[in-house]
Amino acid sequence: MNALSSPHCKDTGYFDQFMCQTSNKTYSLPCVSHSKIRTKFHAFAIGSAFSSLIFGLFVKWRKGVIDQKVYTRIQNTIG
Repeated sequence: MNALSSPHCKDTGYFDQFMCQTSNKTYSLPCVSHSKIRTKFHAFAIGSAFSSLIFGLFVKWRKGVIDQKVYTRIQNTIG
């Protein structure tokens, strides 16, 4: 039986409830989709890598702009 296609799993997010005989506690097993978790992780990893690349390029560009301004200021002071 597929846990994710069960009607009670869709409503509550849980597949089965079990009652422990010794402690009288009720336990529920969650509906877990490993492919969904894997997809979310890959999306996060790709997003993180992309944003790191973009911000790295921005920092490199900004450092170049600042270095050029410093070089121009030094040239104007000397000459």
